[in-house]
Amino acid sequence: MRGINHNLIYHAMSTQFTARHFQPSDHLKQFSLDAVDKLHTFHTDISSIEIVLEPSQDADRPEKADIRVKIPGDFLTATVEEESYEKAVLEAVDLMTRQLRKFKTKHATH
Repeated sequence: MRGINHNLIYHAMSTQFTARHFQPSDHLKQFSLDAVDKLHTFHTDISSIEIVLEPSQDADRPEKADIRVKIPGDFLTATVEEESYEKAVLEAVDLMTRQLRKFKTKHATH
């Protein structure tokens, strides 16, 4: 099928990457997309993921990653400021993983 990203259909979610106030490298963009790709394994009904990278106001941790996940009935956010965008993305993914596990456990039907 023409013009369809089969990878996103397979995971039943869309992923959006945004860099504010800087031009990201292709490596950083792909690194970020690959990092959030595993989130679908923790909740099968993720409809969208948004990754936003931007400079932080903190001089010690100047890079900020914000990951937003839309699931039925809720919207989860994980924001981390670190010394590099890669480190911020990985820590934000870890935070989001914990949130998704907690959400799934809390809303599991027994």
